[in-house]
Amino acid sequence: MKSQFIFFFFLMICTLQNAYSQSAEEVHLILEISEVSGTQDEVIGSVIVDQFENMSAYQFSLQWDTDELEYLEIEYLNSDIGLRKDWFNKNRTDEGFLPTLWTSHEAECTDLDQGTVIFSVRFKRNVPTSQFIITPDPIGLYFYDCSGNVLDLYFTDNQGTTRLYSENTTNTVTHTTSGHFSVSPNPTTGRIHIQNLPRNPNDQYHYTLLSLLGNRLADGEVNGSFIDLPSHLPSGQYFLRISQEGVPLGTKRIVLTK
Repeated sequence: MKSQFIFFFFLMICTLQNAYSQSAEEVHLILEISEVSGTQDEVIGSVIVDQFENMSAYQFSLQWDTDELEYLEIEYLNSDIGLRKDWFNKNRTDEGFLPTLWTSHEAECTDLDQGTVIFSVRFKRNVPTSQFIITPDPIGLYFYDCSGNVLDLYFTDNQGTTRLYSENTTNTVTHTTSGHFSVSPNPTTGRIHIQNLPRNPNDQYHYTLLSLLGNRLADGEVNGSFIDLPSHLPSGQYFLRISQEGVPLGTKRIVLTK
């Protein structure tokens, strides 16, 4: 009897561990807007968790219409997950973009309770009567779980509309982190082979190399199926975006080693 109890207890522990290690296939975030007390033209936009399980990293950008909103400052950062101000690229706020990057400490798996605020941003309303919308930028958007899987994102904007950002949907709003091509080798020492692109005689493909915070570092034409990265780039992680006639085909995260 005692041995059966021990076996049953062990089986329960294994089942719980397996259930925990299986991450959700999607992330759910909500953007909520609150008025700043004592002002008539300032609001705070907060990114709030609805489902955030077994996460290790993310990158996405909030975007807005600069005719309606003016970025003022980052109001709040979730210190429990180690979010820092230097993980936000504030150089693009004049364009209506605020890219942000987060990586969990030492690749630990991170869960957040429903209703947790990740970060908040303060804006000035240029047109107080407008029904402005703040949404993610679908380019260079990724959410990684602890197994390295790219997860779909359901994002509910401040007008209550929920959008699915995924390469596996026909929704008009999709992210292109994975794309339909592949790169090798990755990590690379400088030359990258682009594979599985459609090939027709008149096809021309353009590449853009971005930092993890969305800064453009280099761009040019894909030479056949190869790209030679600029020699001055230091070792690190970058985003490689491929487009055809201005239409993004996908974005890959690459690792440069020297």
